[in-house]
Amino acid sequence: MTNRDQKDSIRGRMAETGEPFNVARRKVEAATAGPAPEGEAPWELIEVEVATMDHKPGPHHRRHIETFWGRWLIEPDPEKTRSALPQTPAGAYYGVAQTRRGRIAVYMTMASAHFPSKLDDYDTLDDAQLPDDIKDRAAAALGIREVIHRDI
Repeated sequence: MTNRDQKDSIRGRMAETGEPFNVARRKVEAATAGPAPEGEAPWELIEVEVATMDHKPGPHHRRHIETFWGRWLIEPDPEKTRSALPQTPAGAYYGVAQTRRGRIAVYMTMASAHFPSKLDDYDTLDDAQLPDDIKDRAAAALGIREVIHRDI
């Protein structure tokens, strides 16, 4: 699909559905993204709420929604995706996704609303800043056995 064809598709979708440009663009891109690898869940538009520090006195966080195309390896759940390791922040729970471009997205949020949620992405699961028990669960979801990197 050429750039012009894509723009025409987005404009057509906007006219048909009344969707804003960004929503129509994401849906057109999803339709042309191609299938997920065989035997794996299809790509979906993942939306997470994150917060950034606001430069005001006191603990103010500006909340917004970030989206990306991917599939959850570990869906964030305050009951099921907490780390059992003692060095992790109390109340933190995680979500780990593989993006459509093959990156690893890590969503970390707290059970308390006083701390900001964040979404980071990494080249590989090994690069991801995750507690080891959460990283092991994500590796199992990817079908990765224990990997030992040797710089030889």
